[in-house]
Amino acid sequence: MPRNPKKPSSSGPSPTHPNCLKCGRWKTAIKPFMPMTCPSGRIKLMAVAEGPGGTEDQVGKQMMGPAGQVWNGLLTRAEWDRPKEVAIQNAVRCGSGKPTMAQVRLCRPFLMQDVNAAKAPIIMAFGKWAGSALQDDAGCTVKRDRGRDLAIPDLTYTPE
Repeated sequence: MPRNPKKPSSSGPSPTHPNCLKCGRWKTAIKPFMPMTCPSGRIKLMAVAEGPGGTEDQVGKQMMGPAGQVWNGLLTRAEWDRPKEVAIQNAVRCGSGKPTMAQVRLCRPFLMQDVNAAKAPIIMAFGKWAGSALQDDAGCTVKRDRGRDLAIPDLTYTPE
């Protein structure tokens, strides 16, 4: 995946990719096309968040804002090493603010490429847009789907 919008690629998010041209969130992002945060060791968990917030857009890394601080505390209490064991990606890669389902669907192929590459035994969705992106279903709700196994179309492996 490209990390610099000046180096476009037809296979990943870029200002010339047809999906990105339709979405346009990259135009207002400080750090567009955020790559997956990938651990240095064996991936134990794939976390999917909604999208970059203001802090994430500034830093260029997922889960760095207030929610990320809570998440880091939980991982520490569970004795999981985020840099070594947890892969993180967003339902949408660019910009801050709530995405639309159309934007989520345009970014979904990139998300699924990362999810399938990570091959994590556990995939966790953080919120409506993350669940909607994984399921390709706009009807996902936190209230209804909390703690439930999600059916994920286009998954090319079976999590443990």
